[in-house]
Amino acid sequence: MATPAIPAHSTDAYALLLQHNPPVLASEVLAGKVLNKPLSLHPTTTTTTSSKDDARSQRRSLRTSQSTRHRKPVPLTAREKRQLNVYAIPRRFCYGDFTSLHTLWLSYAQTLVAMGGGSASMAGRLASGDLHGALVEVVRSRAVDRVGIRGIVIKETRGVLVVVTQKGEGKSEYIPPPSGPIFAETKLMRKVAVPKEFTVFRIAVPPTDEDRARGRGDMIFELQGNQMMFRAAERAGKKFKAKPMLDL
Repeated sequence: MATPAIPAHSTDAYALLLQHNPPVLASEVLAGKVLNKPLSLHPTTTTTTSSKDDARSQRRSLRTSQSTRHRKPVPLTAREKRQLNVYAIPRRFCYGDFTSLHTLWLSYAQTLVAMGGGSASMAGRLASGDLHGALVEVVRSRAVDRVGIRGIVIKETRGVLVVVTQKGEGKSEYIPPPSGPIFAETKLMRKVAVPKEFTVFRIAVPPTDEDRARGRGDMIFELQGNQMMFRAAERAGKKFKAKPMLDL
């Protein structure tokens, strides 16, 4: 049997096949398995998944992206808040930095007062409202050294109001907002923690422009700290009534 013609570019491959196979078998292997076969120069990907599996994977990826997009952030724990100093008040602030907070609270207090009713109803709504930003003054207290403290409330807990006053101001008479030297932006602040228990706080709410045109002045309210021994969020749904403080 005649040996088939071997192409010049396949002589090396034929020589390797001859080392382990007879000439006839070597020529058959060369012609059937080596010649005219595609050679992949780069790795190729073969898709073996069906259209059903592909649609399922697309739905799964879409569901995952949607759940991640609308996922609510995990709230901070109490330990993380303490480590991050969330409620810490830096000392680099001046007293004038909190006047905008007080101005915002004044509009909120005017809304509560405008609901009508007598002075007792208005005072009850102020006592159940949020006091962050209110300008308060201690008028009566079992601790005499606290009487006369006046400042803006920047933090409230169950039993304490943390207020900022002007550093070195002393205990002078009450100055109604928003005018007066209490809003001098050059003054440094002094942070004071005032307990609510056995303490009476005075708050002044200025009238609106319409009421001022009618000749109405500032409305002065006195809030009893013993009745406000709650957190700000817990106090929102409570109703307060005027009661005598026999302990003072």
